[in-house]
Amino acid sequence: MQHPKYEGRVESRFFRSQKVGFHPKGFLFHQSGQAEQSVAIVGSTKLSRMALTDGIEWSYQVYAQHDLTGLVEVSEAFEKLWMHPDAFNLDEAVVQGCLLYTSD
Repeated sequence: MQHPKYEGRVESRFFRSQKVGFHPKGFLFHQSGQAEQSVAIVGSTKLSRMALTDGIEWSYQVYAQHDLTGLVEVSEAFEKLWMHPDAFNLDEAVVQGCLLYTSD
């Protein structure tokens, strides 16, 4: 489920497990050919208008140019969750299922 503007540029997955609670959000930003500009943001922050403007959200940012070791550690943990069997592609069916779940 992607806006046409971001087709092929943005990937999103959904993690759901009956065995473990999971609330953090993780974002990895890479620019093709410029690894030193990579940024990781982890925390409970939502990437929404409210969170980015007036809301109070907490996250930790790691910049490759300042802490390459930290970025590698975050990236490896992120990839482990990204490839986890309980993670799957976010699509319209997942969104609709979440809307049904939260409307109860």
